[in-house]
Amino acid sequence: MKRIVGVVLAISWMSFVGAQDFHNPLAKQPHKYDIQYFMNADKRVVPPTVDYDFKRMAKRNKKKEPWTIVDYFDNGNVQMKTFSFVADPISTEYQDSYVEFYPSGDTSLIQEYRVKDKYGRYKKFFRNGKVEEQGTYKKNRLQGDWKSYYKNGELKEQGEYRDFKRYGMWKFYSEKGLMVRSGPFEDGVEQGDWKEYHENGKLKGTFNYEAGKLKGDVKMYHATGELFSEVTYSMGRAHGKMTKYHRNGKVSMLKSYDQGLVVGDYLELADNGDTIVSGELLENVPNGHWKFSSSDHNVIREEAYSAGKFKQAVDYYDFGKKQMITTKTENGFAYECFDGDDAETACMVKYSFPTIKGGSLQAILLDDVLIPVDQRYNARMFITFSINAEGKVVDAEIQESANTYFDNEVLHRLNETKWNPGWNGLRAGSFKGEMRIKFNMDGSRQVALSDFAINSSIQDQQHAYRYTTLGFDPEYPGGEEAMFKFISENLVYPEFAKEEGLSGTCYVRFKINASGMISNATILKSAHPSMDYEAIKVVENMPDWNPAIIDGKPVSSYNNIPFRFTLN
Repeated sequence: MKRIVGVVLAISWMSFVGAQDFHNPLAKQPHKYDIQYFMNADKRVVPPTVDYDFKRMAKRNKKKEPWTIVDYFDNGNVQMKTFSFVADPISTEYQDSYVEFYPSGDTSLIQEYRVKDKYGRYKKFFRNGKVEEQGTYKKNRLQGDWKSYYKNGELKEQGEYRDFKRYGMWKFYSEKGLMVRSGPFEDGVEQGDWKEYHENGKLKGTFNYEAGKLKGDVKMYHATGELFSEVTYSMGRAHGKMTKYHRNGKVSMLKSYDQGLVVGDYLELADNGDTIVSGELLENVPNGHWKFSSSDHNVIREEAYSAGKFKQAVDYYDFGKKQMITTKTENGFAYECFDGDDAETACMVKYSFPTIKGGSLQAILLDDVLIPVDQRYNARMFITFSINAEGKVVDAEIQESANTYFDNEVLHRLNETKWNPGWNGLRAGSFKGEMRIKFNMDGSRQVALSDFAINSSIQDQQHAYRYTTLGFDPEYPGGEEAMFKFISENLVYPEFAKEEGLSGTCYVRFKINASGMISNATILKSAHPSMDYEAIKVVENMPDWNPAIIDGKPVSSYNNIPFRFTLN
């Protein structure tokens, strides 16, 4: 069996003769001009023996004519109507009009196509019937006037696309109809002077961009008009001292940048000038001695780091006596606790991740669940959830669907699980985790659970402005060369494509979650359904990546990879 001979970064797009005859192996074909598919919530094909979310009916009168394709909800209402020369759901080679509907029958999306490309009118609707987005496409890219809206009908953003890129003056608004940001684009990136505004209309910040990168002094203001912060940028990177201020004009924070990296002394101060936090940063990570004080001048905690690695911490009672000493050891942490008179006492403190009660996670979620499995079917699901301080599962969400039956069964069981809560020092805390489940062809199932991360207001705060973020892109373990090696060893050339003499390049888009786990792999640009099918399988079987980092914190991100199929 032939495999790929290379992975390239340029798209190689081809139009195939005979390609329209490929059908997913799970398709039903009661007549040579009729095809039936059953799909999950993500419109991936599933066997008809399991619960499905959509049913696709594709019909045509004779070979080489386009298919009339209609997708149905399980209540019988139409979900989508279009035309295509490829009936397989993995393909997006639509023709003429493409319309999607909500289960109620209301229109959710209108998109016009011309020769497989998005070309013409585009309009997206909220469930309440109000317009969400509207514009026009030319050759798969936005062109001309563009507007988007909030659910209440208020304008969200407006501007123009020229040569497929944002161009000229763009304006952004709040749900109350007030402008919150405005400035010019050139060649798709910010260029020149930009302004941001508070909800009360007061100036929030002034920025100057050069080819999409911040340049010069950046100043931010409180909603009452007083200066909030100031820092200088060069080539998109902060450089020199950043100062933040309280509304009374007193300094609230001091830190320094060196080409975008935070280095040197760090200070947080109360509005009366007293120091609350002091320490040192070495390229964005804590280093040396850190001190945390209360508003009444008492030291409440001291920490020691070496290039970002925690070494020791001392916690103090409110009256100044030491309460606990935590020391990092080779095997974890060592603790010494004191009673307030400097006499040692038993420690009631620990650091630990949540652990499940009553057995393994796989046994509880999967092992005794009777699940019909088709031998040709591989299902996946991806779930994010948190374990609160009481050991209960909260905020569990399906990020990637297997099918309705799997989703409902696993989610119900996960929500019923009991956990030993994680501890963060003197008290139990809230921890978040990510979980991937695979249902394999042989009927086996596998659960992969990420490391837990502490939920805290500081760690989870969302930065409102890009200029505050510092970080790194996601990376395949071992780098790009290792990734290409994995692809070349695992990507199979489809038999159908070989028999038809087909070659081409497809692009796969996928999510790299904060844990590094991969989910939500989709085709961004198709080569042929049989090739797309194999490329997605390779991505879903990749090892976990090193996630993207912003402000020292792992975050979710998306990546695209091209897969080139070339016959020897």
